Amino acid sequence: MQAAKGTEIPKNLNKIKKSKKKQGGKFLAQKVKDCDSILQNFGQIMSNCEVIKNLPKSNKLACVVLIKDQYDILKDALSELEEVKNDAFVDDFGDCVEQWTENDHQIINPSMGMIKTSIVLVKKTSITIKKAGLEESSEQFLEYDTILGNINKLSALVDDLALSLYPPLNWSECKQANQTLKDSLEGVLLCLSSLHFMQSEDALKWRDFVGKAVIHNFSEIQRVFITQGMAEIKVSE
Repeated sequence: MQAAKGTEIPKNLNKIKKSKKKQGGKFLAQKVKDCDSILQNFGQIMSNCEVIKNLPKSNKLACVVLIKDQYDILKDALSELEEVKNDAFVDDFGDCVEQWTENDHQIINPSMGMIKTSIVLVKKTSITIKKAGLEESSEQFLEYDTILGNINKLSALVDDLALSLYPPLNWSECKQANQTLKDSLEGVLLCLSSLHFMQSEDALKWRDFVGKAVIHNFSEIQRVFITQGMAEIKVSE
């Protein structure tokens, strides 16, 4: 019966359980020096126990929670980039940090647009599952497995793109990272098209919107690389 419910979600939940139990074991193994340490360690152990106790019991809710984790990771990656882009960051650290060139700024905005599109896609997927997801058949259980597996790939790809954008900007890595992320986003959108929770008019609309955002941002990225002599205009026959 477990196989009919998929493996991706149980695997991810088990990772959380093992992580919290491992943390608890480390706290217990520490040599306690004072009462404050005892209380702090006990409080953390109790907090970890609560996390394990409150883990979602259904595939649908587990999928929503695990996708939310991915959403938070993507948001953090974007926030860190935006902080570096902020003039105040340069003012704080002065000459000790590398800075973007004028050319770099041409590719930064559409690349960050790809990251923002990834965030919108993940957030909309989570909301739609919560609203329209069902658990009435093994096929529906497996669909949560499928979409989670696809979305879990995005955080590493967004990290690769974000790292390529930090000054000094690596143009060749940025080009490859944008292409890989674009391909993955289109793969997620294609996967979503057949899933049971994506059949409402609202779901179809936002999927179409995100698809157009991917195309728009990548077109801008390609335009920049063409002007830099790093890509060629493709003419359809």
